[in-house]
Formats: sequence, structure tokens, C-alpha cells
Amino acid sequence: MSIKNKSKYNLTNLIVLKPKVFSVICFFILSLIGFFIIKQQHSISEEKERLEMQKMLNVVQRNIEQILQNSHTITLSLAQTIDRTGTPQNFEAVAKRLLDNNKNIDIVQLVPNGVIKYIYPLKGNEEAIGLNLFNTKHTKDEALKTIERNDIYFAGPLELVQGGKAIIGRTPIYRDRKFWGFSAIIISLSNLLKEAGLSDFNISGYFIQLSKINPVTNKEEFFLDNPYNFDSSIKETIKLPQGNWSIHLVKEKSNTALISLYPTIILWVIFCISSTILLYFLLKKPSELQQVIVNQDERISKNEKELQVIFDNAALGIAVIDIRSRVFIKVNQQLSKMLECPISSLLKANVHEFILEKDTSNFDSLLNDLREGNLNKFSATKKLISKNKKIIWANITVSPMWHKGENPSSYITVIEDITEKKKSSELLQKSESRFKSLFEDSPIPLSEEDMSGVQEELKKLDLSKLPPTKIYRYFKEHPKDLYRCINKTNIIDINKEMMLLKDTNSKNEYINNYKLFTLNRAPNYLIKKLIAIIKNQTSFVGETKIQTFNGEEKDVLVKWYVVPGYENNYKRVFVSTENITERKNAVRELKKSHNTLIERNKRLLDFSYIISHNLRSHTSNIQTIIDNLEYVDNEEERTELLGLLKQVSDSLDETIHNLNEITSIRANVNISREPLDIYSYTQKTINILSSKIDKSNAIIHNKIEPDTIILYNPAYLESILLNLLSNAIKYAHSERQPEISIYTRTFKGNLQLFVKDNGIGIDLEKHGEKIFGMYKTFTKRDDSRGIGLFITKNQVEGMGGKIEVKSSINEGSIFKVFFNEPK
Repeated sequence: MSIKNKSKYNLTNLIVLKPKVFSVICFFILSLIGFFIIKQQHSISEEKERLEMQKMLNVVQRNIEQILQNSHTITLSLAQTIDRTGTPQNFEAVAKRLLDNNKNIDIVQLVPNGVIKYIYPLKGNEEAIGLNLFNTKHTKDEALKTIERNDIYFAGPLELVQGGKAIIGRTPIYRDRKFWGFSAIIISLSNLLKEAGLSDFNISGYFIQLSKINPVTNKEEFFLDNPYNFDSSIKETIKLPQGNWSIHLVKEKSNTALISLYPTIILWVIFCISSTILLYFLLKKPSELQQVIVNQDERISKNEKELQVIFDNAALGIAVIDIRSRVFIKVNQQLSKMLECPISSLLKANVHEFILEKDTSNFDSLLNDLREGNLNKFSATKKLISKNKKIIWANITVSPMWHKGENPSSYITVIEDITEKKKSSELLQKSESRFKSLFEDSPIPLSEEDMSGVQEELKKLDLSKLPPTKIYRYFKEHPKDLYRCINKTNIIDINKEMMLLKDTNSKNEYINNYKLFTLNRAPNYLIKKLIAIIKNQTSFVGETKIQTFNGEEKDVLVKWYVVPGYENNYKRVFVSTENITERKNAVRELKKSHNTLIERNKRLLDFSYIISHNLRSHTSNIQTIIDNLEYVDNEEERTELLGLLKQVSDSLDETIHNLNEITSIRANVNISREPLDIYSYTQKTINILSSKIDKSNAIIHNKIEPDTIILYNPAYLESILLNLLSNAIKYAHSERQPEISIYTRTFKGNLQLFVKDNGIGIDLEKHGEKIFGMYKTFTKRDDSRGIGLFITKNQVEGMGGKIEVKSSINEGSIFKVFFNEPK
């Protein structure tokens, strides 16, 4: 009896002869199936819960990351106040502005050499001045961690020396590659929880918790009043690496999900029991008849012990062949299957019937050498042909079945079918050929590189155990090692598109000069590439800039992967290089347009506030006067009130006129430009103001070169010159003769206009932020309206430029206009 038949027999024996046992087994199988189904339902329910919880956590995470990102920006802004000597400039003014714009930040600090020296607001925080972070255990560890990260790190929550609990974000500051100190922000814990949405988190069935490992006690601390016993079935946690915090969302214990499965469990138990009982009664009846059959099968199996184990179970074809007649004496099933011929037919056939004619002579020659004793055995690769004319490639091994000195009688042949191997080999050759064709004709720039030399150099540096951040820092500090490793890259081949991308005329030119265009270029990209090799990654994607042989720079997206089979040595790596210059330029233009839109919206909002404030002021005055007129009987008082009403009305008319002029400026999106001689326009403005110039005895120097042409709007240019020159005359110093100079300079292809005077000057520390504001005046002159510079600024910015001023009290001012001409 065969093994297959025997297994069938045992199964039948179990089913028929032991129906009770088989029914119990079926019951357990059905129970296991039911358990698996119910467990899957429960798992799906839990997974849905986890997804919902993850969404909740993502909201909290985004809030906290936004706060931390703003904090990082503030610390960088504070660091910019430090001049070359290491002294902060305008710390309080900058700090005040930053806190005004970021209400979630409570305190900002500058901490030179780890000692808190500058703090805003100072009131209430005096006790923190002079605190040395490196002398206090609970601040030293996290301060050192900040330096190690070389990036912002959030310490705490900590008990502040001035009282209260807060988190502290510190960014290390370096000057001339030396550690200067920290730029720090402080956010009270209550403020952080409120802004992140943790303080009022209230969703039925869930609670949320914020925790962190205390660097001193090395224990996890929790900061919310929610319970933090996490013995619950479902919990989700996210990590915030900026401060090693964890946010936990836990679903409170509930039996609702389990109760919902009770109907399914009960129905399945009923099904299992009923199915088992039914099966038992179905199998019980034929059990006696089957017992007779089983006994007969056992007697038959004893007569089938003489099996041809080797012949019937060998994976190779085996045959015994008569050496003289070449007739098969004995064959196995595998050979019969291989030659597509029944064993009975094979035992009558000659071996030559299954060998192609062109190979028979050589085969006979080898057999003769074997018979004559010249060979102990031999192997050969031959083409066989099956009975159905199918060609078979085979490895044939022939060994004699006689001992030395005996008459040759027969030999044994082992035949291995290698047809599939042969086809695979041929397909591999065709695949290589097709690959070469695809490689050459690919529309994507491709190259094949050997990076084994790079890998060997990296092994010498022994950096594999370091984390990527430390490897990155190492190559930043050791650029020679970086370029020595990259220099070991060898180019095997490139396609036509790569030659076009690099503007090269031949492959040899590119391969021979590849290293010249790699060294000293895009070090960040090269470091990331080396990190990928160190960490045994088989693929890599990165963006970088390349330089063509013609000197042109291009943005590219580089992707490479290691050819299977070369993962351990990087000898064959295929690299695709996609030109993304247009895409990157489009992104840059999009960002530029986005920033312009934000600025326009901000200016529009400011302008709306101005309109609201000014019109409300006038209408309020008119309403008050009208209300008073109703209750005044005295004619003299009525006349006085009517006079006041006329003054307010005239002022309102002037305000509306000014606002209308501003609106018309801002409404012009596509402002016309034409070539203008700025010298002539300046001279024209001087002529317009000649009466004021003569009256003030002012000296005007028009130092602009004649025929200085600019593409600009005529009305705007005339208005800008008129406002700047009239202001210079109006605010002349009473103790000296007014002297005004107008001149231009060219910087990076753009024209700049300068108007310099020796007038009374402006206190920029006091009025610098509002000098170009609407209705902002800085003198006690009755004719000051505070509208001219506001209009000038809008006109300049409307043409894409900007205006700046330098001024000192009692010395004079210099207004500088940056013209932005279209290229």
C-alpha cells in the first residue's frame, strides 16, 4: 500500500470506525473556527477604536507641534539680536514684539554661557537673573542634552525659581563656531495644556494624559488630573521627540464590545452542538460494514512491502540499460514521465530512440570507452527527445554495473532534466539584452555604478554602530573623509538621456570626469547617501543640485537601488536622475506668490482697521454735535456748534479723500509702466516746488545723471518725488540753511533713489515702526497730516519695491527707494 493510500485509509478508519471520536474532533474544530471568527470581529472593533483614538491624538499632536514650532522660531529670532561682539541689541523691544505676537509664550530669555542674564518681562522674574543652568542638577542634564542635539529641546515641566511650573525650550547659540549660550522661551504648563487642547479634553469613554521621564528621578511623571492607571484594553501613545514627552489616550474599561458578541457566541455554540450530534448519527450506521473493509485493507497492505523505493520515489530518472543492445532493462516512474512513454514500452525500447541523431555517435564513443575500461564513469549534457517529440535537455551520468575483470553487461544511468534551467539561462541572456536596450533607450537619465569601493572605505571608518545623526555630524566635521569615500564611486555605464542631462558628448567624457563634478558639491546629499550605504539600505532617494559640463546648474531627484544579488557588496547599483528644475522653480514661484498674497491680505486688514477707526471717530463727533444742537436754545452756542460741525465735516471730507486715494493705489494690480527719465522728473518736481524752495531758502542738488531711465508709472514717480522733496523742505532745521541732495545708485541691476536732507530728523527708536503709518505725525506742526509717507510707501510697494529711512535727531534724514524693475 502506498503512503498516500495508507493516509486515506487511516482517515477513513477514524471517520467510520470511531464516529464518536470523530464527532468530538469536529466539534472542537468548529469551536476553533467560531473562536477565530469572533476574535476577528473583536479585533476589527478594537482596530476601529484605535484609529479613532489616533485621530484624536493627531489633533493634540498638531497643536503641540505648532506651539513648539513657533517657540523654535522665537528662539531663532532672539538669537539674531546678538551682534558680532556677543551682545544682544534691542533685546527688550524684540522680546516685547515677539511676546505680543505669540500669546502662548510667557517669558523669553538669553542665557550666555548658561547663566540667565536677559529676561523679558523682568517684572516678577527677577529671581531667575543670574541662575547658572550648569550648576543645578535638574537643569544641567537637559541643558547639555540641548547642546548635544544642536537644536531646540524642551525641558520640563519644571518648578521655576520665581514660582510656577512651566516648560522651557532652549536653542543653543554659536558665534564663530563657539558656544555662546542659549536662546530660551518659557511656557507655563497651564498655558501649554490650554493651547494644546489638553486642559478641557472631554470625550465620553476616554481620558488623555501627558507624561515625561524625569531626568533626575528617571521615573515617569504625569501632568494632568486624569487617572493614569493604564490597565485598560485599548491605549494609544504618541511621542514628541522635542522634549521626550508622551501623550496617552486611553479608553475606559467597558464590557460593551464583549456583550455585543454574546449573540454570535450563543448561536455558534448551538450550531456546533447540533452539527456534532447530526454527524455522529450519520456515521454510526455504516461503521460495522466499514470495519470489514478496513480489515481487508490491512491484509492487502502486508503484501505491498516490496516497493521499489529508489525507482518510484527518486526525483531523477533512473534506468538500467544493456550495454550491447542498448535496450532498457529497468526504468523508474520519473524517467517514464520525463520521456512521456509508459514503462512497459520503455522496457522494449532502445536508448538511441530517445537521443537526437547528432548526439548518438559521441554517446556511443563514450560507452565504448566505458566498456573497454578507459573510463570509470562519465557525464554528458545531451538533447533527448520524448515519445511525443518534445525536446529535453538532460545531464546524463553513466556508471558500469560490472566489476573490473568481469564481462561488461549493463550500466546504470541517472538522468536529470535541465530543460527549465536551460530555458532560464537563455531567458536570462535575452533579459540582459533587453535590459541593455531599455537602459540605452530609456527616457529617464540612467547610470550603472560600482559603489563597492565606497563601502570598503566606510568600513575602515567603522561608523556602522553610530546613529545617523552622529554619522552626519562626523562627515560635517571631516569633509576629507566624506570626499575620499565618494571618490571611490566608479561609473560602469550611462545611457543617452544621462549624456543629454549632463551636456556631455560621450560616455567616456562623463565617466572620466565624473569625480570632478562630484567633489565639493551638495555635501548634505552626499552624506545622506553614505549613511544609506553604512546602514545597508538597498535603495535611496534624495534631491540635490548638479553641474553640467557646460557649467549649468540643475535640480535633480536621484533614486538608486542595488541590483538583487549585490546587496552585500554594492558592485552593481542602478541610478536614475530626474531633472526637476522646472518643478523646483515652479515651487519657488508658488511660495513667492503665496508670500505676496499674505502680505496683501495683511495690508488690507490693516487698512480696514484704519478706515474703521477714522470714520468712526468723525461720525462719533458729528453725532455728539447733532445731539447737543437739539438741546441748545442759545443762538450763539448754536452758531459755535454749527462751526464745529463744519470743521468736523471738512475733516471727514479730507479723510475720505485720503482713503479714496489709498484705495485707488491698492486697487491697481496691473499698474502700467513706461520708460521714464528720472532726472527730468526730479527737475520737474523741483520746479513745482520752486515757491516753497525760495521761501525756505533751500539748496537743492539734483545729482542724478541725465538720461537715467527707469520703467515705472509716471503718476507714481511724480507723487513719490513730490512727497519726499516737500517733506524735506517742510521739516527743515530752523537754525541752518536747508540743503537737500537727490541721487541714484545701482545695486544688483536695480536702481535705488536717495533723498538726503539736513533737517530736524526723526527719533527712529521711538517712531521707527510707525513712520510710514497712516495719520502718524512726529512733530507739533499744524500742517502735518501723516498721509504723505503712507501714500508713498503704498505706491512704492504697489510697484514691487520698498522704501527705507535712516535718520538722527537734529542731523537729518535719508530716504532710500528700492525700484523693482521687471526683467
